[in-house]
Amino acid sequence: SEVLSEIELRYNAYFNGESEKINSLYHNLLYRLNTLAKFRIPVPCESGTRVCEATIIGVEANGCLMLKHTEGEVCRYAFKEVEFII
Repeated sequence: SEVLSEIELRYNAYFNGESEKINSLYHNLLYRLNTLAKFRIPVPCESGTRVCEATIIGVEANGCLMLKHTEGEVCRYAFKEVEFII
């Protein structure tokens, strides 16, 4: 019942125009936000991947994960396109 209550709160907040509040709550709970970590990412124009270090800087409204690479480049990745390496 507690889970359903929380879902209902967020649902009502969204339909009351409080989507920015929901977005903020989501980003506050995002694992490893603003922390340098290792990721396996696809290599453009190749059929492989590479391991790199990057920082999660957010998630776009369309669900793409935004990573800032150590070189300063910000890239966007779709769901399951990157893999966090522990």
